[in-house]
Amino acid sequence: MLQALIDVVRAVQQDEYRFRFGRPAEEWCAESADNDSPVHCEVREKTIPNVTELDVDTGGTGHIRVRPSRDGSTRIRARLRTHAETAEAARELAGQVQLVVGPDAVRVRGPRSVDRRGWSTDVEIEAPPRVALMLKTRIGSVEVEDFIGAVRLETLNGGIHLVNVGGEIRGRTMNGFVRIRLGGSAWDGAGLDVVTSNGGVSVAVPEMYSAELEAETTHGNLHVDVPTNADNSDLNRRRLLMKLGAGGAHLRVRTINGHVNISRASVLNSSDQR
Repeated sequence: MLQALIDVVRAVQQDEYRFRFGRPAEEWCAESADNDSPVHCEVREKTIPNVTELDVDTGGTGHIRVRPSRDGSTRIRARLRTHAETAEAARELAGQVQLVVGPDAVRVRGPRSVDRRGWSTDVEIEAPPRVALMLKTRIGSVEVEDFIGAVRLETLNGGIHLVNVGGEIRGRTMNGFVRIRLGGSAWDGAGLDVVTSNGGVSVAVPEMYSAELEAETTHGNLHVDVPTNADNSDLNRRRLLMKLGAGGAHLRVRTINGHVNISRASVLNSSDQR
């Protein structure tokens, strides 16, 4: 069972940066995880009307990605992948995994993964802006793009990726990077608080951006490549509170074991994701 878990984590890490939004089911399923066992894949879709809040849990393993909907509706797409001893057994296992969609919650339920039999579910969510979201997975990344709202996100083993977001966002990962790309001229909303226990943090800041940014690492270095009123002694203390532009909403990023990199948006890259 331990080897099966290691295989799943490895597959998640390999697939993390290929998780592109809105692909046809056939193309999405063609991107099956590396696994010696036969794999079955299918995509399930649901639409939920009149949503004001939504609680999403992958049931264990799987990525979550969010972007705003254009027509006010909330759409869920879930890619279910199962692996087992034979192709037939993998198909039968898929029949035991349920995508349960209610008026304010999405749950994936299935049997416990054992030995060479297991499953994972990647979830894409299109939701209207200002919808309150609770996003949870255990092995997988969480990505939110172009979205403003109250968002709570949690993963145990996986990265957090936020692009051009606003509202009130709080997130936590135990083992994974935090990558944030700010957009616009100022944070729109109450603020941001994201932490990782084991992983690097990268924040890309546009020019002329206004906010109050707090960055902290316990075992790592702070690197700041934007204008700041902090001096070297601030950086050496591994905690930095800096005013960006005219100031504004409080944005807080933290890591226990990892480096923190604050840079201009045009130069953000993946070199600090450790």
